[in-house]
Amino acid sequence: LVAFPFDMILNSTPLSWYLSLILFVSNWYTVYWYQTGTFIGHLWTVAVEEQFYLVWPFLIRYGPPRRFLATMVAVCLLSSAYRSIYLIVVGDAILPLPLLDSGMRMDCFAWGGFAACLLHNRRLNLSRTIRFAIYLLYGLVLWRVGSSNVDANASLSSLYLWTYPLIAVASTMLLVGFLSMSPRPKLSRPLRL
Repeated sequence: LVAFPFDMILNSTPLSWYLSLILFVSNWYTVYWYQTGTFIGHLWTVAVEEQFYLVWPFLIRYGPPRRFLATMVAVCLLSSAYRSIYLIVVGDAILPLPLLDSGMRMDCFAWGGFAACLLHNRRLNLSRTIRFAIYLLYGLVLWRVGSSNVDANASLSSLYLWTYPLIAVASTMLLVGFLSMSPRPKLSRPLRL
């Protein structure tokens, strides 16, 4: 809120941009009008998250619990297929769309749903070796994705095709690795009450 006045004054950003922020549709505003506020242009990510949070409770409430995992698989496959088809057909022509289209970003949330299914009402105990392998694999994925942007020959559409799903899977594995740690039986002296 503090940046809004500066953004309006310095960049002559239209009021419709701020309305799209308030209504959590700024990602679509950016896609259709190619305008973002300079200081607050990154807030489109909040719109994608809020759009997901508007749908998620209905999936939980009205979807059959036995089919929740199948629903997450379907969301992941459909989102990945949608992004892949778009990037193969259109390529880099309309670059912001793969970043901003909510449908192309839902596979990450579906991976979170997989983790929720895996950990729901269960205590997952992975050995230290398995957890170390997960952390090492996560680090290698981050290194690979980070170094892929250096490659000048790669088109951005090919990067979006594999980097986003890979980070989503690796982040889910990291979350499962951390949540599978066994609790420490003894608290250190300052933490004992």
